[in-house]
Amino acid sequence: MDEHSEAASVKWKTFQLTYIEYVEGDYCGKFLAVLSLSPLVIAIFFMSAFFIRRDLHTLSYGIGIILNTLINSILKKAIKEPRPLKRDEIFEEYGMPSSHSQFMCFAYFYFILFITFR
Repeated sequence: MDEHSEAASVKWKTFQLTYIEYVEGDYCGKFLAVLSLSPLVIAIFFMSAFFIRRDLHTLSYGIGIILNTLINSILKKAIKEPRPLKRDEIFEEYGMPSSHSQFMCFAYFYFILFITFR
């Protein structure tokens, strides 16, 4: 068996939280790629805030993040929309609904409700 056929049979799996690609030399693409890490930064910020403050608001936000992630996982398995093919890669996880988009929608509406009913 030659090296190329072995490489073609290997399945690649991405680490979901930090898998970022952009076109080399595209500064706007690089900025947007780094910006796509904002859900991770927000989650780390609120985990730190909870351990420092230990109040009900940050606890409820943390529980909301966990529930949002579970709902996203269930929806991905129910919808089973494959990720778009790019190059010759085949992804094992599903692409729809987007974890990043769903998380940012949750964060946005949580803060709107928090500001409204504060």
